[in-house]
Amino acid sequence: MKKLYALTKHILEKINLNQVKKKGRPKKYEERFIIALWLFQILNKRSYRETFETAKNENFDVPSLSNYHYRVKQLDEKLLRLILKERAKLLLEDKQIKC
Repeated sequence: MKKLYALTKHILEKINLNQVKKKGRPKKYEERFIIALWLFQILNKRSYRETFETAKNENFDVPSLSNYHYRVKQLDEKLLRLILKERAKLLLEDKQIKC
């Protein structure tokens, strides 16, 4: 989980994610943390609760189940495609996969 969070942070910095500040209360959990949780959940085929349990075991502060579910539903599809594209580039650079 920690490696995936670090990788997500690196990719989002590389993409230079500039979010427009919106009115209202600031979000307690960063977008990159929500994306890292979601990627961990998808890649390991885990439920929401199993994902939270793993994150808590690694000393992450996790959101409520309803907050997480809402934030996952709000993720930008273009952003997720960019993350996948950047991850594929990293794999090709490291020659971990062959095409």
